[in-house]
Amino acid sequence: MIRRVHVIESGGRGGVFNHSVEVVTGLRALGVDVTLHTTDDPETAPDGLVMCPCISWYRRSRSRFVRRSRTAARYLTRTLPHLYRVIGADDVVHIQGLFALTPEIISVARMRRATVVCSPHNTFVRADTLGNARALATMLRRADRVLALERGQLSALSSALAVESPHV
Repeated sequence: MIRRVHVIESGGRGGVFNHSVEVVTGLRALGVDVTLHTTDDPETAPDGLVMCPCISWYRRSRSRFVRRSRTAARYLTRTLPHLYRVIGADDVVHIQGLFALTPEIISVARMRRATVVCSPHNTFVRADTLGNARALATMLRRADRVLALERGQLSALSSALAVESPHV
């Protein structure tokens, strides 16, 4: 029996965030206990949506190095320990989108014995900036389920990264 669904969306803005809001809204309408873990500065969302602002991007800095460093440090020291505390063995962790630290989120969910569902939202890695290829390969290898728009996308991803496709 599923206790809670944790939807994790690391950007807080744009299409993946809007899709995550719709997923959470739909699950709530079905009576599911669901929390959207996102940034501390997200776009607006409907009232009544349970949002946990546990991710910080430090968008104000002009320096890309400072933004990335502070974001990664906070993710490793605050976000991941927070997720470890709130995720339980009977929970589902649904990771929306791709982020360089996606493998670490999956590791935390695995340590807590949660079911991991991933929706990469991208069918290719644009650049290996901050380990995106590693993140995508890990997502495909370690998720219990991967949600893709069509089976061909998952096959193309798996072939390109030389990993076996998980259950779709």
